[in-house]
Amino acid sequence: MKYSPKEALKTIQLVHFALMAGIVLFTAVILFLYFDGVLAAKNDGIIQYIPALFFFAVLPSSSMVYKQALKNVDAQANLQSKMKLFQTAHIVRMAILEGSALFAAAVSFVTGSLYQLIIVGLVIAVFASKIPSIMMLESDLHLTSEDKEKFR
Repeated sequence: MKYSPKEALKTIQLVHFALMAGIVLFTAVILFLYFDGVLAAKNDGIIQYIPALFFFAVLPSSSMVYKQALKNVDAQANLQSKMKLFQTAHIVRMAILEGSALFAAAVSFVTGSLYQLIIVGLVIAVFASKIPSIMMLESDLHLTSEDKEKFR
């Protein structure tokens, strides 16, 4: 089977949206339970602040992990190996962010407080801003003009 960079990009986008869908669905369940009266707000002290601290620690570290992984990209490597490296780096970065969102949602579920869902909204906004695209690949992988042509 012949390698297609367009198909590889679609696969990366599919994984990206699947990660985001997990966050959205879990948050939707929490909101449903809250507004259905199943969850009652409790003041659980310091646990309510941990998701925000976790998110603000994870946000820069996920970018550092991503940049570190892509730092090893060889400009002379073929497009397929560049795409594999990008796919791994992107999934790891998004999974780290997803972890902070799921943690915030879980704390919201346990405490019955919706304030932690603000963190979930911030993570979803980051996900929306990091959707893999040809432009992202061009800038992050330093694609050659020959590589760029393969996407057209």
